[in-house]
Amino acid sequence: MKLPRAVALTLCLVQFGVLLGGCSASRKATHPPTGSAGSSTAPAAGTLVILASTQLKPAFDQLEIQFAAANPGVSATATYQGSQALVTAVQAGAQGDLFATDADPIDALAAAGAVVTSTVQTFARNELEIVVPAGNPKGIQGLQDLANPGVSVVLADPSLPAGKDAVTALALAGVKVTPKASVSTVAQLITAILSGDADVGMAFRSDVVAGGSGVAGVALPAGNPVEETYRIGVLRNAANPTSASAFVQFVHSERGRAILAAAGFVPGS
Repeated sequence: MKLPRAVALTLCLVQFGVLLGGCSASRKATHPPTGSAGSSTAPAAGTLVILASTQLKPAFDQLEIQFAAANPGVSATATYQGSQALVTAVQAGAQGDLFATDADPIDALAAAGAVVTSTVQTFARNELEIVVPAGNPKGIQGLQDLANPGVSVVLADPSLPAGKDAVTALALAGVKVTPKASVSTVAQLITAILSGDADVGMAFRSDVVAGGSGVAGVALPAGNPVEETYRIGVLRNAANPTSASAFVQFVHSERGRAILAAAGFVPGS
């Protein structure tokens, strides 16, 4: 299905001067629905536009595909970017149906009236972990090991949730670390560990899963849990609130929860 030119411009948010990378291809089912998950009182149909945090991309790519399979009348498309960039775009008037990010940005938009408050729901958590190469050659067991001599550490920039939470976790543990590098994306952090440029880093469980078999995660101690909580809500200016509500139901369905768990998230209750 080819989207109208106006919709395509809206998805990429060009008119607002915001550079949003990662516009996914429109997804439409090509086979009959496989179940009733995601259905609502009125059938979901038309184009569903999702604005979501970059952290959610691995899970939401799969959620889009499965939602379209269960609702063949829907063509779903998503734009992924950092939460603050998405907030700025929505405040500038960017069109969309759903907004899904970590908690603070969506709460701020709800308070400003850009997201329908009654629709905002928590749907997942993402736990911070220590990231090491497969086999854990340095024998990293906890945060204190990041300060060991000869251990090179790479952290995400504190402007990113993974970097901010890493600083918090280290401070709670009383561990002082001078990182070899502070990178601008979590993908760069994973690459540094895979390539051997760094021995250890800190990122979320979903990042470890997305990194593949070349990396592994070491859980933080029970007394030092650091995590992000994710919420989803229908935008006030939604052109397709019916499909948006159906997608929220699908995220909370058994199938949606399984997709989230497979991507490394802890599904909400």
